[in-house]
Amino acid sequence: MESLTRTQPAHNHTGSENYLERPYGVTRMQAPLVFPARSPNIGLISSGLILAAATALVVVVIRYLPPKSPLQWLPLALMLGFGAVVVSFAAILPTMKYLIDGSRLILRCGPFHWEITLADIHAIVERNLSWRPWSESWKLPGYALFKIEYGDVGQVRMCATRLTKKILVIKAGNELWGVTPADVEGFVEALRRSRGE
Repeated sequence: MESLTRTQPAHNHTGSENYLERPYGVTRMQAPLVFPARSPNIGLISSGLILAAATALVVVVIRYLPPKSPLQWLPLALMLGFGAVVVSFAAILPTMKYLIDGSRLILRCGPFHWEITLADIHAIVERNLSWRPWSESWKLPGYALFKIEYGDVGQVRMCATRLTKKILVIKAGNELWGVTPADVEGFVEALRRSRGE
């Protein structure tokens, strides 16, 4: 009879194995390292200013449209829709953070998150970027999310509280990612340790 290298569970009357009593295979779950993004104050201020400007514009347009015009409420409806989007993004801005979890770097902002495999990272450089205004993405002064086209490096997937200044650019595979951790040195050091460097 072949000998077993592990002990059988005690008092196992059902024939199924009690995995809690295994003498091997126990792994300790480590909490991910969490690095908050830089302060989002500029992004919140710019969101507020945009909402105030949009509100003032709607008031002026409604004031000077002829009474009972079919277009009278169109600017208000557009402003409410735009305002809802701005408020939604401003609300999730303070939740932006970066997590190093095992072999993954996770970028998170509200309901949005992206994962980068640490082994795919080739380079990390802090630099200023040259922004193209016509790039499709969510961007405000102090807030950059999703893919943004930059004149000097091409497309960057952003999850940052800055649009162009002091962006930590991570090259992973064929993609560039832009982040703005509050503790840049600690974040980079943690990435290096997690990669075994």
